[in-house]
Amino acid sequence: MKMMSKICFILPQFKTGGGNRVFVELANILVDERDIEIIYPKNSLEKNSFSLKKEVKIISIGKFYKNKFLKIKNLFELIFWINKNRKEEIIVISDPIMSILSFLFLSKKLIRFIQADDYRIYDLNKEIIGNKFLLFLYKKLIKFSYMNKNIKFIFNSKFVYDQFVSISSLSSRRNIVHPGVNLDIFCNIADKKKPEDKRVNLCLVARKHPLKGLDKFLQVWDKLECKDKIKNVNIICFEEIEELKKYKKIFNIKNPNSDKEISELMNKSDIFISTSVWEGFGLPSLEAMACGCSIISTKNGGCNEYLIENENAFLFEESDLEDFKVKLTQLIEEKELREKFSNEGLKTVKKFSWENTAKQFKNILKEELK
Repeated sequence: MKMMSKICFILPQFKTGGGNRVFVELANILVDERDIEIIYPKNSLEKNSFSLKKEVKIISIGKFYKNKFLKIKNLFELIFWINKNRKEEIIVISDPIMSILSFLFLSKKLIRFIQADDYRIYDLNKEIIGNKFLLFLYKKLIKFSYMNKNIKFIFNSKFVYDQFVSISSLSSRRNIVHPGVNLDIFCNIADKKKPEDKRVNLCLVARKHPLKGLDKFLQVWDKLECKDKIKNVNIICFEEIEELKKYKKIFNIKNPNSDKEISELMNKSDIFISTSVWEGFGLPSLEAMACGCSIISTKNGGCNEYLIENENAFLFEESDLEDFKVKLTQLIEEKELREKFSNEGLKTVKKFSWENTAKQFKNILKEELK
């Protein structure tokens, strides 16, 4: 028999992304013992690659609008719908824009799962908040939202918790729930390519968001002197990105329809590259690690949960493109180094499973909502 309170995971939109994946994977596990709903405003037409159990109920609120202000209207509609229909249930929110409206939720069981540095997330993204006054106002509202005593906080990494403490000056419980990896899907296939082909394959996830740092990879690629030792550059991309158009004949740009297809691309790759300015956790790097890739990543904060410099990965400062190029070249040219990072990575990833994520999450719920 399932527990009384259902859990409602509130997404900003239902598209592929690390934050959304955490809620989807938690839903897939927790639905065996609770009623689970995923609720979101219809603010994107972008598809997702998630595999979701049929028992998990999906609810979309509002109509799709391109206009930003009408998208905000969808957010209010969603909040009012939840207050009318789900105020007695456990409500879990993550999106920073939705979080500044958290004071409108009537639920007494409101959980805020912080998966990024909410305070700085729009500093570089002018497409969402390009006006300086609006950005200033947003930051004030974020600080104000941290003071809401009705909210219980969960963090996906020590980095995110530390950012929260430094901005809010609060000493909230250090409730950390790490994301995990589905090792049945993201797993290493030993025979990645024919032994006689000594060239390597690169892989990265491309996003428009400037914090994801795609421009850094493209700058280094243009100056890379060992391209003859590279067979393919596998780009996992879920949106149209203007900067990639001139590379269509050079890169293998794919829009996967499932996690299995993402895993297949990672398994065809030797090196996975992460160029984010910062990450709350950085799940794609961990998934690539599970597929046997050697990792080269920015020192983006969240990756500290699982990447150890010179042991299972190369790390570089996001502003130091010369160091990035030198270390990427070294990885491309040194097979033994790639094998070392790959083997150590396969050991590391065993510590991160969605079952452990769900266990951490349930323990925190039990403690915070008792």
